Amino acid sequence: MKNLLLTAVMALMYLVQLQASNMPDAAQLVIVQNEKSMILNSTDNAKGEEVITIMDAFGNTIFSDVVEANKKRIKYDLRALSNASYTIKVEDSEVTNIYETAILNDKIEILKARSYYKPTIQNVDGKVVVKAQVENREDIRISIYDNNDLLVFKHDIEKEESFTQALNLNKLPKGQYDVIVSTDYFEEQTTVKL
Repeated sequence: MKNLLLTAVMALMYLVQLQASNMPDAAQLVIVQNEKSMILNSTDNAKGEEVITIMDAFGNTIFSDVVEANKKRIKYDLRALSNASYTIKVEDSEVTNIYETAILNDKIEILKARSYYKPTIQNVDGKVVVKAQVENREDIRISIYDNNDLLVFKHDIEKEESFTQALNLNKLPKGQYDVIVSTDYFEEQTTVKL
């Protein structure tokens, strides 16, 4: 009973922390100890389907499921999983959540939870504004290509928090440019016209 109460308190604290941030809403994974199962709670404003994947300690996928956008709560029975470490990944078009878990007998424990967010690119009066919400240390790469697919700008940085970069493109010749921003988990591309 103590473990169930502690798990419920930890899950509630995790939910409050995520809701307090200004990052996109992420699906929530809740462990049900007394049933050796987990519940995936999707957000009300989830964009498209979500994919849940369970991988073993060697990175092999042992289970994968595509959750349609209209499904808000799905329960997964984990009784068939043996005692070991697992990685549970929940992905949608804007957020990737990774849960490092351990199963020992009938106990499931989330050891570490990380979230990764899709970057945004905005074109404002000849300036490209790149924003990335980074919870953990992550590489952010910005590349800009001209009409001939020639690289005209490149910037790589490793960040651990929010990242905003305004790039003034007014000195470039008139034309269209492809702006690509990639992180360890997402790549966003847009075309800007000068």
